[in-house]
Amino acid sequence: YYMKKVIVLGNGFDLDLGWNTSYKQFFLTQYGSRSVTDKDDSLIQYIINHAGEKDTWYDLEKMLSDYCVLKSKEERTEQQLLHDNQDYKELRTKLKKFIAEGTSKPADSNSFAYKILEKCIESAKKNPSTQDFIPSIFSFNYSDLGKVVSQIDPKVKFSYHAVHGTLEKDNIIFGFNNRSDIKKEYRCYQKSHDDSYESHNILPALMDASDIIFFGMSMGDIDGAYYAEVLRQTSVVGGYRTRMHKNITFVTYNSDSRLAIKNNLQDAGIDTMVLCNTNNVKFILTSENKKLEQKNEVYKLLNTL
Repeated sequence: YYMKKVIVLGNGFDLDLGWNTSYKQFFLTQYGSRSVTDKDDSLIQYIINHAGEKDTWYDLEKMLSDYCVLKSKEERTEQQLLHDNQDYKELRTKLKKFIAEGTSKPADSNSFAYKILEKCIESAKKNPSTQDFIPSIFSFNYSDLGKVVSQIDPKVKFSYHAVHGTLEKDNIIFGFNNRSDIKKEYRCYQKSHDDSYESHNILPALMDASDIIFFGMSMGDIDGAYYAEVLRQTSVVGGYRTRMHKNITFVTYNSDSRLAIKNNLQDAGIDTMVLCNTNNVKFILTSENKKLEQKNEVYKLLNTL
């Protein structure tokens, strides 16, 4: 019996590859020199005023969501709505350019992210006709994972789920999850309303998986719709849900990002204490695992793939 494995990739994965794709750097590069004002009447000004509130992650999509919730409580003129749309398009265009530039160089072949892909490709080569033997990969990044795969082995056939599209296909989905407190004028910024939005069956995959690796995910509110319910169900004691025991690994940079993940999980209604005691939960800090030695946690994780 083969145990199913799922790998979920967030921005920290790209950063580990040595790519400059963080929302924080994007903001500082594009808008860091603009002044903070007392007015939040435009989307970009709102982001400038609120971007520094969380130093661990600059969650642009969360700020977009917060802005749309705020403005849904007001009567907006056609001109104001047009200005909001122009700001959104500016953000999206500049973000695409920033990520394209940040991913233009080869990936760091000594990074843990690279080594994980190497292991997945190794599995694909051993079982070219049996996709079940390859960990299913769901990426929330806009970068093209195929570039790294080609760098490792240009001949290998390897597929993954780009949940929010890629720059390569020009179908990136920049927005937030569905909300009942959003006026219809702002629903166009919801991910599911984007013309490029597709089904990737990530929830069933996570539900069926015995092993889940979250690499570089903040576990924040915006992408929580894709995994929060699974983690909540595995955190319930009693009944059938206790049979959903999983090996769950969070790979993150340092102790600050680990604490931020735990806070985000708790904000999503997931009891981290119960989660850890109904599943085998591990946190691996890449900043503390500098070398791929047999005794370190990253090395052990690679050997499970």
